[in-house]
Amino acid sequence: MGKSLKWLLRIVIGLVVLIALVVGGLWAYSQLAVRPAPEQPVAASTENTPVYQALAAGGIDEAMVDVTPERALVRYNLPSGMAEEVSWAYALAVLSAMAPGSGQAVIQVYQDFTPRTELTVALSDVSARLAGRLSPEDFEARLSIKRSPQ
Repeated sequence: MGKSLKWLLRIVIGLVVLIALVVGGLWAYSQLAVRPAPEQPVAASTENTPVYQALAAGGIDEAMVDVTPERALVRYNLPSGMAEEVSWAYALAVLSAMAPGSGQAVIQVYQDFTPRTELTVALSDVSARLAGRLSPEDFEARLSIKRSPQ
């Protein structure tokens, strides 16, 4: 073999070895790359379940409930045959009894899955009204009621 052929063979072998090293390194990196941790199951808040069950017992089925220290949110489709104000009173009484540590009650009422009314009030005001320490007029003055345009 000629000198130039040996030199060319060394270059080709060197390129093949270099390509094999690069491909092997990339494969090894892909196997050792940081993988996301497996998803942990989401634990439902233990405060939501009793509120949901009490609402369902009163005829407000399939409500969305989210109780946090800042607020207790209840969102539901207005049950047929139930007056909206009756549903508010029941939901407020349930939240007052079962989520007294939350700051505010937020009730969002839907009609046929369309937003209808949002009611916001401090849960301490609800408790005071239920205990008779707050007059109906004072309680109504502290309610925030936003009605959606229909």
